[in-house]
Amino acid sequence: MSPTQMRERCPASMPAGLAFLLGWRVIINSRGFANIVRESAKQQQQSHSHHDRRGGGGAEGDEGDGDLHPPAARPQTTARDDASEPGGVYGILYGISSEDEASLDLAEGVPWAYQKTELDVLLVPAGGTGTGGARRDGFSEGPQEEEEEGEHGAGT
Repeated sequence: MSPTQMRERCPASMPAGLAFLLGWRVIINSRGFANIVRESAKQQQQSHSHHDRRGGGGAEGDEGDGDLHPPAARPQTTARDDASEPGGVYGILYGISSEDEASLDLAEGVPWAYQKTELDVLLVPAGGTGTGGARRDGFSEGPQEEEEEGEHGAGT
């Protein structure tokens, strides 16, 4: 979600930092709206097996290890050119009040158009090296029905 929309819908929200959500990808649906969807098991396996052949572990601080650390912080596109990195998406993690959450739910169509899902995200360190990260609870508002037909972006 754009910072402008967050300010409008959740005026008391505070950005907590850059977060990485492993195993998800960005899509743009036929109506031009962005959303995130889980990678299929096949996509995850291809991504991780190619990553493992390159040594994983992040010896150069750029690959991450796929389980505990995000890849180096850099812009994520809808199509990954470098399949050596584990699939995932970056987004801004916000701290929001219960009042702002209710406002956001209404604006996003929860529970009719979207359902809430609690997910673990990795908070990317301020330096963006990808060699660290702390797990944080977060949530995504994913579509209830056809994933690629969502009208609004997820709560990132």
